[in-house]
Amino acid sequence: KAFRDLLKLIKHKPTTDEQALISSFALSELARKIHKSKKQYVLLPTAKEEIRIISAGLSDPSIHKYTPIAHLVNGTPHSTAAGDSCLDAMGGYSIDMKFWWYYEWPKSIREQTLRFVKNNKNGDLVTINALEYATILVNYAASYHYWCILDHCKTNAIQYPNVLLLADNKSAESWTRKGCKNSLAGRALGRLQCALMMNNP
Repeated sequence: KAFRDLLKLIKHKPTTDEQALISSFALSELARKIHKSKKQYVLLPTAKEEIRIISAGLSDPSIHKYTPIAHLVNGTPHSTAAGDSCLDAMGGYSIDMKFWWYYEWPKSIREQTLRFVKNNKNGDLVTINALEYATILVNYAASYHYWCILDHCKTNAIQYPNVLLLADNKSAESWTRKGCKNSLAGRALGRLQCALMMNNP
């Protein structure tokens, strides 16, 4: 109850010096209670690896700690790529970036799909959502190759290229924007996406 009372005290912006003093005290008390708390929390088994990536990114001076405003506003795509996946294979293409690709899933992946794994009690199931997400990431990597490795950014005088990646799976689209919460395979792909996006133009 005391914790909830402190939260109420800092909820509203203080308008007087006395209220500011009370709010400041409540904030310091909350911080003390949080950091001295002995309560334990359940973390996903992927948390350690995710924290390692964040720590590595923050401690590496070559990785930008800012986001260009061009990444935060909607704009007209400079190019488009589409892809799709099934339980057997995945593929993608782009007409304007002049690439297409096809990849057949190895047996080890196919045997972890719904054809062979009927439930996800052991966390072994590789869902179609994860396979579709992988398709988006390959198209992302191919787009990066076109714009940055082949240097079309400089050729076209476009500093921050905007690529539209088309997919037909709502979960995969959501994971691309917000991250995955409930699939170990999806979270592993999310870590790959995080690494791909570091210093992304």
